[in-house]
Formats: sequence, structure tokens, C-alpha cells
Amino acid sequence: MKRRLLSLFFALTVLAVNAQNVVSRDTIRKPDDRWNFTTVRTTLVKDGVRIWNDTIYKDNVPLSTTTTNWFTYEGKKIPEFVVLSESLKTLNSDELKGKTVVISFWIKTCGPCLKELGRVGPEIIDKYPAEKFAFIAIGHGENEKTAKYFQERSGATFELYFDPTGKVMPMFADNGCPKVFVIDSNGIVRYTESGYNDAKFDMLKKKIKEVFDNSNKE
Repeated sequence: MKRRLLSLFFALTVLAVNAQNVVSRDTIRKPDDRWNFTTVRTTLVKDGVRIWNDTIYKDNVPLSTTTTNWFTYEGKKIPEFVVLSESLKTLNSDELKGKTVVISFWIKTCGPCLKELGRVGPEIIDKYPAEKFAFIAIGHGENEKTAKYFQERSGATFELYFDPTGKVMPMFADNGCPKVFVIDSNGIVRYTESGYNDAKFDMLKKKIKEVFDNSNKE
């Protein structure tokens, strides 16, 4: 009897732990008619980390899977961080309090990052007052030289930032750039996205407006 009770207790403990780890799990299918590909995204939240598994299928045959770990995502408060601007001014995350903020991580070899940042000035930054909004583009593991080069190459109309330590982005997410976070005036993440294309950029603009409007209700 004692052995059975111990076994039952162990089983219930395992179930409880799993219930805490696996908060949600869902699947999204994204067809690509151009190449007859379909991307199936499975989302799992475990130990406070949101995990995206994106599997590419062609004719129902899996070709590859990419995993992204999100350490900061919707509903979470952004971690504290410090980065540098092209002009070597220090930006502390505390300075962003009270503003709607977009953080986008880039690296110098990222083509999609170039396209995104080239559109941000006229299509996003210029639409909002500087005292209430900030777009912070952070070069992961980059330096002053590469930040200036990337700003010129992308055609960005605003100053870029960089994190020479490479420690800031891993507090938010891993696996490639751009990684984008829309944050409300209380420092809570309201929207995240990975990668860039026209549809994603249009959605980003929509989400920024929603968050900005909600943060500035009278």
C-alpha cells in the first residue's frame, strides 16, 4: 500500500510540473503558394520560455525545422539593459519609461534588417511624437563602426544603437534577426515578430498604432 501511495504521489507531482511548464501549445499553418511550401509553427511555453518550432513542408514532406526561444514576449516586462548609440551616447532602458517603444535587433549580415530599417523612419518614427515614442534598433554584438555603416547602407533616417557585449538580445530571444518587440508605456511587451516581409511590416505598423493609442488614452 505504501509503495502504491508513493507511486501515485510521484505521478501527480510529474503531472503538476508538466502543467506548470506547458502553458500553451498551438499550431499555425502558413502556405506559400509560390513554391508549394507550407510552414507549420508549433508554439510551446515551457519554464517561462516561449518556443517556436517552424517546420517547412513541401508536398506534406518535412524539409527542415527552425527553433526560436523567446525569453521576453507578450505580457512580460522587458529586462533592464544598456546600449550605445552611433555617437557613443549611453541609453539605459529606464530612460524609455512612459513611452511606447519598439526594439528591433539587427546584425550587419542581415539583409531583411536593412529593408526593415530603411522603412522605419518615414513609415513609423515620423508618425509619432518623440516625447511619447521611441524606436530603438540594436546591433547584436556590433560596434560603432558597423552601426554607422549599417545606418548608411540601410538608408535609415535615425541613429542606430549597438550592444558590443552581445548580452542584450539573449535576454529577449535567440536565433536570428530581425527580432521586433512592441512595448507599452508601462514596459510590458504587447507584440513580437521574427523576420521581415511586407505583410509583417504592415502588421507591425498596425500593432504599434494599437499599443500607442492604448497607452495614450485620456
